[in-house]
Amino acid sequence: MRFVPTGTPKRQSGFMLHRTRHLLIRQQTSVINAIRAHLAEFGITAPAGRRGIEELLRVIADPSDKRVPELARGCLPAFGSQLPGLKKEILEFDRMSLQVPTLVESGYPDFTNDAWTGVVNSGMDFNH
Repeated sequence: MRFVPTGTPKRQSGFMLHRTRHLLIRQQTSVINAIRAHLAEFGITAPAGRRGIEELLRVIADPSDKRVPELARGCLPAFGSQLPGLKKEILEFDRMSLQVPTLVESGYPDFTNDAWTGVVNSGMDFNH
């Protein structure tokens, strides 16, 4: 077993920032997928992307659209109401992430050099 030193509070805070943002994005994706899946059960689909989900949200909000039964129309807004809050939180974390380069100078981790952003040009880059 290999023991690694504990991270500094600043470094752990930086990692927490990115993990929290990633979790919020996964939650947003889950909500959007749930809306799409539930409406697809009634034959209602929309293109991928922001415009598509906005179109589906308009269908949910339109009481004159009879493709969505009343019971389902009562359930679906629970999903739609989560999206603005998630988008707002993600945007806030994006703003905080933009400060990371200046935070690196004060001891926060540099996320531009982590394993997720590395590029491998060929298998020869690895020594066996």
